[in-house]
Amino acid sequence: MGKLSTVSCEAVKPDPERDRLLGDGDALFLRIRPHGTQTWIIEYEFQGKRTKYTMGRYSRQSAPGESISDWLKHGQQTLTQARSIAGCWKAVRRTGHDPVAEWEAVLAEEREIAAAKQAALEAEAALPIFNEAAELFMKKIRTGKKSAPSTCYRLRSYLEKSYTFSHSQP
Repeated sequence: MGKLSTVSCEAVKPDPERDRLLGDGDALFLRIRPHGTQTWIIEYEFQGKRTKYTMGRYSRQSAPGESISDWLKHGQQTLTQARSIAGCWKAVRRTGHDPVAEWEAVLAEEREIAAAKQAALEAEAALPIFNEAAELFMKKIRTGKKSAPSTCYRLRSYLEKSYTFSHSQP
């Protein structure tokens, strides 16, 4: 059973000169900064390497979601949620895996996916719209050709039809 309680988490006063750490068990600590910010920390040793990871801020309100990853993404956890994360990560360490490294790998993958989506959106936005492409085609390819006036007429006709069609849809 943990050493902390909700009352003790809310009643603790910051030390104006340095951080305070209140241990709960399962490598879980509540860190109180000199300016009063309270954060959850997991600190443990895994395969000879010391790891200290800030999970998020202390909150009275439960983080939304049903899973540990939802709670970690939210960045604020209650005492109960922080204990659940610490207990789960302790079990993961016992199986021979580093939970912080795995969590950071998940976050890195999500950042890569988000960056790829953003790059795709930017690339799509950089593409010319149909009007611009048609004008470019007329300037570069069709200029000076005998059929240029009829091609230009057809393109403009198509543009007008597609414009009225797209704007008449609900």
